Amino acid sequence: MVFDAPRNRLVIYGGNTAASERCAVPPSVVVDEMWAFHFDCSNWEQLTPSGGPGVLTRQATVYDASRERMLMFGGRSSASSYLNAVFAFDLATDTWSEVTTTGATPPPTAEAVAQLDAARDRLIVFGGDPGGFVGSDGLYALDLATSTWSEITATGTPSPRLYHASAILGDDLIVYGGASGFNPPYFNDTYAFDLTTDTWRTIATGPAPQPRFGMELMADAARGRVLMAFGHDDTDLGNRNDVWALDVAGGTWTEVHTGDTPNNPATGMCMFPADFTTLEEGTPERRYAVGVAGAGDHAYLFGGKADCGYLNDVWSLDLATGGWTLVRASTGGEVCLRTGRLDCTTLCF
Repeated sequence: MVFDAPRNRLVIYGGNTAASERCAVPPSVVVDEMWAFHFDCSNWEQLTPSGGPGVLTRQATVYDASRERMLMFGGRSSASSYLNAVFAFDLATDTWSEVTTTGATPPPTAEAVAQLDAARDRLIVFGGDPGGFVGSDGLYALDLATSTWSEITATGTPSPRLYHASAILGDDLIVYGGASGFNPPYFNDTYAFDLTTDTWRTIATGPAPQPRFGMELMADAARGRVLMAFGHDDTDLGNRNDVWALDVAGGTWTEVHTGDTPNNPATGMCMFPADFTTLEEGTPERRYAVGVAGAGDHAYLFGGKADCGYLNDVWSLDLATGGWTLVRASTGGEVCLRTGRLDCTTLCF
């Protein structure tokens, strides 16, 4: 997902639309759907451009403001089919094109992170799953002027990982958390890659958020920090909706939102009482694998996988205050108590 500022809309591509099944491996319905959310009317429009990467999920997506386009790298079209292509969606004309690249191309990879290094006009790609749900520590740069890939070798590289989160803050690529593979342990470490010297360093000391994967980082440039939200930890239920802020210069985390607080034990495998958690009012549902897009002092978030299904809500986060604003409610996927029902017997029903 990206925020298309000139047209005041969010643009979303692909993903998995299958309804979740509790206590079972979720089904997979990977799509090539493309949608735009227009803020002037708070409504969705399905886009139907020709071409494009086809059915795709777990791709890395960035906004290239200078060229008014959305760039996508990698992803999976099925459980065993990984991509390393780069596609560009022209936001002014709503048209797709594949970027023909040369050089040291990254391997086909899903769940990598990508960020636009605008000062050096390049796309930075780190980590991800090159196959078999095993993380990597590959670091690559795509020169956007020449469409040439190069592999970056740097000291202090983070351990191999997938389902991590990243953000650009000044001349630093910030990387947080993730996992080495499909199972725990999960990470809560934080690294900064200096884009001027191509070197890594560790940041953050003291208390840190719960280790997790599938969270999101949002750059708050005006205050020299990044905000982290959502994700999945290794507790009974797993999904989170807390928010933390990391002062990058000082290396310290501060909790902004506690999120929902567990207060009731599970009664069996995936059998959670309706009041399993005390909800933090005015905040989004617990979730991971969220669409996020920055827009100045705000970040917009869409969807994700929650405790009781997939979501299609839109929220705005004020990066200065940490305040949440609901832009459009979800039509499903929330826990029963969050829907306002008074007859809930379990977490979801």
